[in-house]
Amino acid sequence: MKRTTGWRSQNHHIWGHIRDIAKQQPGGKKFSESQIHWMLKCDAVDQGYPTVEWIDGTVIPKSESKITTKEAYILIESIHAFADRHLLWLHEYNEKGKKIKMIGGIEIGKDF
Repeated sequence: MKRTTGWRSQNHHIWGHIRDIAKQQPGGKKFSESQIHWMLKCDAVDQGYPTVEWIDGTVIPKSESKITTKEAYILIESIHAFADRHLLWLHEYNEKGKKIKMIGGIEIGKDF
């Protein structure tokens, strides 16, 4: 099954986290959201994110437009692990649908 798109989809989840990470770069923005996205996909390859062979034989992460819901899940979990390793907060939605900030799966206060 192809990854989900639209509001509160896997694609929305991934790009929301990329924006969260981009906002927390030390000294202001150094890398673009696209650069962060690419780095996170490369990081996810070690967790089982799929790859394809490029023109010169180089192995690169597969385009998200071609991934399944399971593969999108791998990317999302890899992004969560990256944020946890670097003590970065990410926005998630609680069981009531309220947007909250979390670090390591624990909700943090608004003024954190």
